[in-house]
Formats: sequence, C-alpha cells, structure tokens
Amino acid sequence: MSGKELQDRLKRFAVSIVKFAEALPETPGFRTIRNQIVRNGPSSAANYRAACRPKSNADFISKLGTVEEELDETLFWHEFTVALADDFRAKIAPLWKEGNELLAIIVASIVTTKKETNNKKALRQTAIGIFRYTFCSTSSINFDVFSVCKILTPNPQSAIENPQSKNEIFHLPRSRFPV
Repeated sequence: MSGKELQDRLKRFAVSIVKFAEALPETPGFRTIRNQIVRNGPSSAANYRAACRPKSNADFISKLGTVEEELDETLFWHEFTVALADDFRAKIAPLWKEGNELLAIIVASIVTTKKETNNKKALRQTAIGIFRYTFCSTSSINFDVFSVCKILTPNPQSAIENPQSKNEIFHLPRSRFPV
C-alpha cells in the first residue's frame, strides 16, 4: 500500500468516526466519548499526512508514533462505548476492525523504519571502521575515495569535491586525509 493510499484510508476512517460520533446519544458519558473520538480519529489521519513529509527518519518514526497513539486511543474509546451500551457493538465492529488494521500497518511501518535506520547506521559505522583501520595500519594508502564515500554519504560526488565534507564524513583531521 502506498503512502497516498494509506492517507486516503485514514481519512475515510476519520470521516466514519465523526459520522459515528454524531449518532451517539446526548448524555454526559457519550458526550465525553464523542469529544474524544472526534479528536483522535481525525488526528491520526492528519498526523500521518504530516509523517509523509519527514525531515529525517527519526522525525518519521516520531510522527508515526503519534499516529499509533491516536489510533490506539480511538480503539479504547470504541471499547468504552460498547462497555457503556452493548447495543453499539454492531456499529462499532467495522470501525474497530479498520482501526485495528490501520494500527497494525502503522506499527509495522515503525518497526521496518527502525530496522532500516539501524542497518544503515551499522553499515556506515562498519565502513568508517574499515577506512580508519586501512588508513592507520598502512603506510601507503591505496583505495578509491569515491567508493568509500559512496558507502558513507548519499551524495558521494559532493563529498569528494568539497574537502570540508570529507573531513566531516570520515571524522579525520584534514591534514591526514589524502588529497
């Protein structure tokens, strides 16, 4: 499922939540439920939309965490509604099922992104370690700078052309970096 498809699915879920909330009785208990689910359901859709424009993987994971919390809270209020009045069970069942599926998708996305982030971090650390070992243990350094930079940065050409970025990538003083 693409990000746009999930955005649309979350928006449809939010609309169905609001329509369900409008049908709840006007009693104090249901008023509380209505206020909560009208906040949480649409909030999960809005937060996912924001997550689709992250500044970093950490930002993406953080925003998806907010979506997870909002969906989970929506599910709680559905369960609470059924606890107050069992006759709403039939109306809530499809909403709860959809909310639970969306929650599972969001959690899987968080787990996958964390794994990918950790794998990239481990690869980067390994490449830096190999480079440092090679650099420190040989008197004549024979390697292709571009190949090393390809592993360490998404834009290797700029790292080679800009000596400042070389130093930042390899964490070595400029005087020790081969020219």
